[in-house]
Amino acid sequence: MNTLRNLLALSSKPTRDEFWLLFKIVLVGLSIIGTYAFTIQIISITLETLRFNPATSSVAAQITIFIITLIIMVVLIIFYYGRRKGKW
Repeated sequence: MNTLRNLLALSSKPTRDEFWLLFKIVLVGLSIIGTYAFTIQIISITLETLRFNPATSSVAAQITIFIITLIIMVVLIIFYYGRRKGKW
């Protein structure tokens, strides 16, 4: 209880500049998460439309799935490399 009381005593209302900075940070975060979700949904719809069945699928469907797989792999490799080098 004392810790909570001390925390409330030290806290203060954010200034207008601090509030707008936090608002912008939250907005950017939500935009990034929304973009990821939208991308995953588009990929999901594309794969569902193709109805991949190796026995009956066309060459175009197989190439499309191969290209999507390559793009995902490249993005993951770039992300891993950036994390390892300390860029993200």
